[in-house]
Amino acid sequence: MFRRLGSSPLLFPVIAATAAAVALALAAPAVAPAADPPVVANGAEPADGNITLRLQELWRVGGDEDDEIFFGVIIQALTDQEGNIYLLDTQLSEVLVLTPEGHYRRTLSREGEGPGEIRRCRGMQWLPDGTLGLVQSRPGHVVRVDREGLPLPSLIPGADNPTERGLVFLNDLLCRDGWVVLAGSERARGDHGPARTSFVAAFAEDGSETLRYLETSRE
Repeated sequence: MFRRLGSSPLLFPVIAATAAAVALALAAPAVAPAADPPVVANGAEPADGNITLRLQELWRVGGDEDDEIFFGVIIQALTDQEGNIYLLDTQLSEVLVLTPEGHYRRTLSREGEGPGEIRRCRGMQWLPDGTLGLVQSRPGHVVRVDREGLPLPSLIPGADNPTERGLVFLNDLLCRDGWVVLAGSERARGDHGPARTSFVAAFAEDGSETLRYLETSRE
C-alpha cells in the first residue's frame, strides 16, 4: 500500500506542469526536525574529475530485421530487481517487458479506458507497494498494474473530495522512500473566468492530497 505522507520536505527533482524543469529541495519526513536540513554545495569542478564511459552493445531488439518485436515511440525504460526491462511505448499505450538478455517476456496494459488500460501516457514509476504506475495526462490519474499485468485500482487525484477540484491534468510522477509526488494542473472557474493552477504535490492512495510543494495560478 502507499505510505501516508507527512508535512516535511524531501529532496528530488520534479517537473512542473508549466513545462519548466523545477528543482525542489525537500527533506525526509520528520515530526520535529532537531536541526536545519543538510546543504550540499556542488563545486565548479567534478570531485572525481572527468570520466569517459565507453558503451558496448550487448544485444538489440526491434528494427527492420526483427519480425517479432515492434516499437511505436519508446519514451522511458525501467528495470526491476531481477533485471527485467520495462519499455513504455506511448504510441501503442503499452509496456513491453524484456528479460535481462533482451528476450520478450510479456506486455502490460493497452490502449483503452478499462481497468489497467491507458491513453496518452506520460511516464511510469515503481510505486511504494511494488506495482507499476502509469501516468495518464487527461483525465489525470495513475493507472496501476502488477508485474503480471493484473489491473489494480487507479490513483485519482482529488477522488477523496471531487467537488473541491476541477478537471485535473498530469505531467509526471516520481516516487522515492514511500513518497508519491505528482506534477500537473487543475482547471476550475475563477472570479473572472476559467482558472488554471499548476502544482507539484504529494498524494495518498485514496487520491487525497497530503502536501503541496509548489503552485502557480492564472486565469
